[in-house]
Amino acid sequence: MLYALGPGDAVESYQHWKAGKDLPSETSRTFSGQFFDFCRRNGHSGYAISSFSRAAKVVDGSMVVENRPKRFVGGGIRYHLSQALYGISIMLTAVRWRADAVIVDSGTTHWALLGALKMAKIRVVGSLHNVPWPSGYKPSGRLKRILLASEGWFWRHIASAVISVSPECERQVRELAGTLTPLAVQHRAQFDRNHLAFIPASQPLSQRPFRVMFAGRIERNKGVFDIVEIARLLESKEPGRVIFDICGNGPALDIDVSGSDLRNPGRKAAGTSRRKRSRCRLTPAQARSHVSDRRRLQSADTPASASLLVRGFPSSGSRGAKCL
Repeated sequence: MLYALGPGDAVESYQHWKAGKDLPSETSRTFSGQFFDFCRRNGHSGYAISSFSRAAKVVDGSMVVENRPKRFVGGGIRYHLSQALYGISIMLTAVRWRADAVIVDSGTTHWALLGALKMAKIRVVGSLHNVPWPSGYKPSGRLKRILLASEGWFWRHIASAVISVSPECERQVRELAGTLTPLAVQHRAQFDRNHLAFIPASQPLSQRPFRVMFAGRIERNKGVFDIVEIARLLESKEPGRVIFDICGNGPALDIDVSGSDLRNPGRKAAGTSRRKRSRCRLTPAQARSHVSDRRRLQSADTPASASLLVRGFPSSGSRGAKCL
């Protein structure tokens, strides 16, 4: 069984899984770890491929784990070319490795390209971690409509099953397919109760400041930069009323976002005010527990240019916390 994962570090995940340890950069049970569990429990050979930017490969008995970066980064034609080439590389590996089934996460490639696997008599399972379009805002552009129509063809004629993370994901797949013949199941992220036991009871919504937490991998495609812009907009309208905590680790943790437009580095972000300051709160205990490099830590009384706290959880490298 071959599993084409998302952009996470599959090799690091496998190393932690084999050692019986949790991956510190993830707050939930990793999907790759669950795949490894499934293969071991059922005696399957497994091949896991992610698009993580650091190329690496581990061959361990019946298990192969590979970080295979995508060739091109960017939008427009480069994005579609990258998606197509990556899909072709996944299919070639599946054929050469003689896979019986291939699981493909959303965002890996354009779904319709995977139709070639059916010709090779390899079953394809689509795994959706996000909806094809924002609920209530179905795309109207010509290219996007063509891609969605091709997705509908894939779900109707190619996929052996579809796994989705929410009812809305499944609903949109059914809408695209018209008649959905493959097996459709839903799943949810799994969390260790011990990791959440310390969280206190919810505070009244009227309490100020209102706190919002993002917990996950800190990458651009997770939307963390959107949260930065949201924090700035809210801070400009209601100073100190909302505080965002971004908790996790990832390649975007070290990007300096203070006072800059994240999509156009070097340009001042709209709505950023240096006159209006808010405070980032981090207790000494939290600093000792979650921050390996306290030289980069601003204290609880240090003003910041927006009400946003980013906490980096140590993994293979030294990470810190930044108040932005």
